[in-house]
Amino acid sequence: MKRIPRELTDFFSEGNNIFLIKGDPGTGKTILSLEILRQFRKEKRGTYISTRVSPYRLLSQFPYLKDVVGQDKIGDYQELSSETFIVSDPRARNLPTIFEHFFELAMIIKNPLIVVDSWEVVTDRADPDEVKKSLDLIETLVSSKRANVVFVSETKEQTSLDYLVDGVVTLSSNEIEGRRIREMELKKLRGISIKQHRYLFTLEGGRFSYFPPSEPRFPEKPKIWRSLPDSETRLSSGIREFDKILGGGYLRGSMYLFEIGENVPEAGYGPIIRTTVCNFLANGNACSIYPSVDEDVEDIARGIIPFVGEDVFNNNVRIREFGHPSEKPYAFFIKSESVEVVFAEYLGVITELRGESNRPILHIYNIDMLELVYDIESLIKISSLVAIAFRKLQDVALIIVKPSTSAKFKDQIKEISKAHFKIVEKDGRLIIYGMKPSTGAYNLDVTVSKGHQRVKLTPIV
Repeated sequence: MKRIPRELTDFFSEGNNIFLIKGDPGTGKTILSLEILRQFRKEKRGTYISTRVSPYRLLSQFPYLKDVVGQDKIGDYQELSSETFIVSDPRARNLPTIFEHFFELAMIIKNPLIVVDSWEVVTDRADPDEVKKSLDLIETLVSSKRANVVFVSETKEQTSLDYLVDGVVTLSSNEIEGRRIREMELKKLRGISIKQHRYLFTLEGGRFSYFPPSEPRFPEKPKIWRSLPDSETRLSSGIREFDKILGGGYLRGSMYLFEIGENVPEAGYGPIIRTTVCNFLANGNACSIYPSVDEDVEDIARGIIPFVGEDVFNNNVRIREFGHPSEKPYAFFIKSESVEVVFAEYLGVITELRGESNRPILHIYNIDMLELVYDIESLIKISSLVAIAFRKLQDVALIIVKPSTSAKFKDQIKEISKAHFKIVEKDGRLIIYGMKPSTGAYNLDVTVSKGHQRVKLTPIV
């Protein structure tokens, strides 16, 4: 996982900077400051000045820090290992103010990176003139010692401090339909080009991890799919995290609704569907697909064949061709527009595909194409027939609807679906969450490793 945006890495690599982390309580400010210290521990001599909790409590809250935190002994600071940073408790020093403790550390440590958490505690009882003088002295120290200083502030409101520092980032906790998401906003980074002002992030495992913009990924040398196993009652989606959300996989005989939000391209949500197709085929099952308006049957084949092999695909996948018949072995064409005739012919196609083994079939329906062919009442009738038939056949159906889909049809599918998931775009990332059953928000990412394309879901906590 990526911990800190490139903009922040460049900012701290420059040196001679004062940085301000702002946000309401609980937004992740302390965790971000610790992550900065951890990331730069090989390049700088880091110190975290805690004004609120003891070093012992801090390490108990974030046990992953134990391997990178050195002892808090002034005599050891000059010989501080390049693999560690210090958590310092100013209350253990015999100094009148935290500012004096800060200056003591800054003078002793070479190439320092000092975090003061929090600014409000430091200045709460201090005289405003003394605070101003101290800031002036800090600026002098930053320049002369090539230091980096990080202040943590408990308010996201703009103050005079924002104008004095070189960089400002604000952390916030927001919601999407009642699901919490976390955002960081790069307000100012003097001397650094800010390519993206807002990023989503998570605090999973007590670590700060941000999510860069989504990018389509496909392995240069694809390898045959390594499947996740099915059970007697559940069929794996091919995504470990999603199987857990589903209660062990897709329940046989059920229908699942995927509602795609605005500005979400096929390249964004498509990997979830293709992953499930690959896993079904790798487990010896079959698949039937009604493509989207912007999908060509051959494009669908090119996205799956590299992971399962051409023979497996041709023998176990059927894609409905609209417009005109195709000579491709995996394509089928139904000329009639009558709902009853189409459904009867489709049952014939999947019966032949199923064969004598009675294996389960994954049915994928992109509703945007069907809406061009059938009226809403016909679609509602088809969906009811499909739900009844697949429950009896113990198959799984994935229904994909987009913003243009009729609200009446969406309501119908919501009623008869086992589960309902939404995929939306935010800050250049894709987020998936369950409406039925209700789940938290997950960042949706596609990784490529050792010839495989995998979907990873990370909870935004």
